[in-house]
Formats: sequence, structure tokens, C-alpha cells
Amino acid sequence: MPFNDDKQFISRLEVTLFVDRPASLYVFLSDAVDAPDWLKADFVDTGEKIGLDEGPSRWYPADTGQRKLSAGTGMSVDTIFSIWKRDILDRLQVVLGGVDRPTRLRGYNMYGIAAVPLD
Repeated sequence: MPFNDDKQFISRLEVTLFVDRPASLYVFLSDAVDAPDWLKADFVDTGEKIGLDEGPSRWYPADTGQRKLSAGTGMSVDTIFSIWKRDILDRLQVVLGGVDRPTRLRGYNMYGIAAVPLD
């Protein structure tokens, strides 16, 4: 998982992944940002979504009551991410890039990464 602050402090971010065996590689991209060219070029939007319950942060302090943690499916989802997928069939080095800062939000999230073997 990249650090959440990577998105705003590194203008030309590159995350290099070494995939050693066949796998499905997933990127979870916040719907608050536009899909970058590097993602659209090599990944497919699955149409599936995943949510994040963030709770209070520097953008939404606890005393405002805007974000509270909750337990349970679909409870207190603060950010929605689209799930992008790329199947890797051979050993490969994959380079992921950065994202553009959205103009309509205060605070936003870096993408997440997951890999699942294709065994």
C-alpha cells in the first residue's frame, strides 16, 4: 500500500511492482479522482466498487461529527473506489504512476494495490 500522502507530495510518483508469477493485479482508485492514463492503458475497470470507512482525519476532525467509524457491511462508507484489473501471465515489472489532485474535494485518498495468484 502506498502512503496516503504520496499522492500530494510526489508529483511524478512511480510505484514499481515485481510480479514473480501469474497473477491478477488490482488497483483501487478513488472515484474522486479521474483515472490516469497509465491506469487506462494497462488495466480494465471491472465495474466493481469497494468502500472505505475513514473516520475522523485532519480534513474532517472528530469534533465536527462528519465522519464516524461504524461496523458492518456498507456502514459509514466515506470513499468509494473503482476496482481496476490487469492479468499478468509471466514474470513482469509493473510501474504504476501518480494521480491528479481533484479540484472539488478537500482531502482524498491514494490508490490501493492488491495481487491474487492465478493458480
